[in-house]
Amino acid sequence: EHGLWVLGFVSNGYACTHLGGYWGGDATSAPLLHTWSLAVEEQFYFVYPLVLVGLLRFGVARTWIGLIGLAAASWLACWWATSHAPKEAFYLPHLRMWELLAGAGLALRPVVGLSRRMSTALGLFGTCAILACFWLIKESSDFPGWMALIPTVGTVLLLAGFSQPESRVTKCFSHPALVLVGKMSYSLYLWHWPAIVLTR
Repeated sequence: EHGLWVLGFVSNGYACTHLGGYWGGDATSAPLLHTWSLAVEEQFYFVYPLVLVGLLRFGVARTWIGLIGLAAASWLACWWATSHAPKEAFYLPHLRMWELLAGAGLALRPVVGLSRRMSTALGLFGTCAILACFWLIKESSDFPGWMALIPTVGTVLLLAGFSQPESRVTKCFSHPALVLVGKMSYSLYLWHWPAIVLTR
């Protein structure tokens, strides 16, 4: 049954209505649980181009401002829902849209002309923010809420740091070993959770 929802790109809806919270109950024994995030992405990819085309009629500058407004509204709603409707805050696309819009905004207005030192600083700060999540975000944390800002902003800063090809962060992440991990990461993501659940 869950697989049918996955095929329809609405696995997040199944998880929200049929499973418990992400960290407990039926969720930890659902081998397709991880597909919720793929569903959120696909739903975003269906809607975002239409929104973008509509906003671009008003010019690129106003489009960027419009995307910031949408992201802010989505984040505020997510923050509120984390306390009042935690499952919905975690799984539903309009409450997680702000994270994807952060990357979309960076793509629409990329960072250019940064010095190597500034690019390195942004990349290092972003990397530290992402790594800090391993210690800061626990199963007991109210997530996503405000804490989701840490990995989201960290990722945006890291991507901005890559704008200068000569920065130390860009060179570090271009190391063949990390590139190999990057090439494997999506496949590992698709298979890691079913393997964990089915071997319990």
